[in-house]
Amino acid sequence: MLVIIGLFVFFISLFYILWISSFGSKHLFEPVIAFYAAASAKILAWLGYHTSVNGTVIFSSEFDLNIKRGCDAIEATALFIAAILSFPAPIKRKILGIIIGIVTFVLVNFIRIITLFITGLKHPALFNFMHDQIWQIIYIAIAVLLLLLWLQSLRHKEG
Repeated sequence: MLVIIGLFVFFISLFYILWISSFGSKHLFEPVIAFYAAASAKILAWLGYHTSVNGTVIFSSEFDLNIKRGCDAIEATALFIAAILSFPAPIKRKILGIIIGIVTFVLVNFIRIITLFITGLKHPALFNFMHDQIWQIIYIAIAVLLLLLWLQSLRHKEG
């Protein structure tokens, strides 16, 4: 158990070193956030909302949503990946778990951004509650559920 915890601390420390570095910000995090904004604006347009995007901000005539660091699912994804990398399992199972986790967090983050935009547009009084409470709980629940499902899949492979 100490090895798993030690590996987790090691991997998450590497992530946070990248997280606070100007290199990570410029070459990884800022482009990811800009991608989320641009793609979310396109999805919102497909849904019939008249939006435009400038960098990390999705605009409409009635509401603007600025996607900031921490609202990009990168940190939740990193924690999930660090947990998988720390656990003793075959590399193929780790890679599969990481891929499924990344795809899940990206899709959920698109849903999050879109629902927050629509909430801010149609029900602005609920925006902060949705952003600060509901979506935080959803992310924690998804991360725990994904990790438990991955661990369960390892158990089924053994038995």
